[in-house]
Amino acid sequence: MGCALCLLALLGAGCSRTWEAAPQAPGPAVQAPAAPQPAAEEGTVTFQAEDAAYPVDAGAIAVTVTNDGTEEISYGEYYTIEILQDEQWEAIPFQADFGFHDIGILLAPGKERRETIALENCDFTFEAGRYRVVKEIGGQRYTAEFALVPAP
Repeated sequence: MGCALCLLALLGAGCSRTWEAAPQAPGPAVQAPAAPQPAAEEGTVTFQAEDAAYPVDAGAIAVTVTNDGTEEISYGEYYTIEILQDEQWEAIPFQADFGFHDIGILLAPGKERRETIALENCDFTFEAGRYRVVKEIGGQRYTAEFALVPAP
């Protein structure tokens, strides 16, 4: 047994090599698969502005998401606001320091949820005209149109 240890010591003494981890090729980061999102069946979600028109100085509008289907749906806080200009919808930018909470909202069948859309979060001067809020709900894109009219 003593000879075997001496032999190992001699072999180990003659070899000096630093072992390093092999370099890894750059590639996409590995992400956990996303949890399945309940999809909205066509015609099972109503997304609309509470009022057809708001005063141009309103500062905020209200929209309602209604689940008219038989399955729970999910969506987030994200939305965009668009303006109709020259018969084309154009996105309105948000202020540089504005952001959304990255949360999931679940809406049970037959339920509705009211949301306030603060126009002051936009880097834009609102004038009278046609606008819409665009939101993805249950994997589908929905819009809620409204008008801003001159203040009384």
